Amino acid sequence: MEDFSIQQTYALHECIQIASQRDVDVWVTGERNGARELVAEAIHHFSPRRRHPFVVIECNRLGENNLHIELTRPVNRNISGLIHSHPELLDNLKGCTVFLKYGAMISQETLSKLVTTLVERTKARIIFDGPAEAPAAGDANSNYLLIRLPILSHCEEDIYFFANLFLKRANHDFGKNITGFSEEVIPLLLQYTWPGHLPELRQMIRQAVFLTPDGETIATSIMPDELRIGQHPNRANVLKEVTNQAEYDLIMQTLQQTRYNKKQAAQLLKISRKTLYSKLKKLSLPSST
Repeated sequence: MEDFSIQQTYALHECIQIASQRDVDVWVTGERNGARELVAEAIHHFSPRRRHPFVVIECNRLGENNLHIELTRPVNRNISGLIHSHPELLDNLKGCTVFLKYGAMISQETLSKLVTTLVERTKARIIFDGPAEAPAAGDANSNYLLIRLPILSHCEEDIYFFANLFLKRANHDFGKNITGFSEEVIPLLLQYTWPGHLPELRQMIRQAVFLTPDGETIATSIMPDELRIGQHPNRANVLKEVTNQAEYDLIMQTLQQTRYNKKQAAQLLKISRKTLYSKLKKLSLPSST
């Protein structure tokens, strides 16, 4: 398995470009607040599969009968029922890219069945969402690419790359031709800490495109106050983000190890079950069995 991570020489946008040109499955770890889905979508956007659907399957419930499928958000239904009652749906997804959101929250057996069905019926490319551990689903000999998402403010090239990508998409969505960013805006984008990671950057760019007159560049005056005031990275914030990510990965790996038995997971983590449920809620993870 190849591993492109922040500790190595690849920036995130380079990982995306590499992954988009290699038609193998991808395992995305790191930032949890929607950034992984945006990275998966970017991989699909630059890949030869870009003319086929990008599909998000939310695996945020345990057990096969609770899996949900989401097709670019308007459809949200039980995937088991869909497969049996509407087999033509999968037939219409030939060559798609599938992002298994919260894939680590279901059992390996269920995940394996789901991946097998998708690959056999749609020839899909799978992008997994989960902690820093290679997926056990599918063929043990499969070649996965592992991408670890860095803290966004650590790499100016990544900010610039995604700002332009989100600008292009917003132009398409709003039917506009915003030509770029003013010289004053670019330094503000690069110096901001981006506590909301890629989703915050995407939302800010979309709002700016919507407010900017067609044919013009995005000006400082229409950017939000927090960006114009400027927030610089500090070590305390970085340490907090790294600590939260390590805690998330440990909890997820322990839940997988215990097959999502919360009592056993709490015992292995040497915390009370109440504390575990509190941490699951804090990390925006499903706490129900």
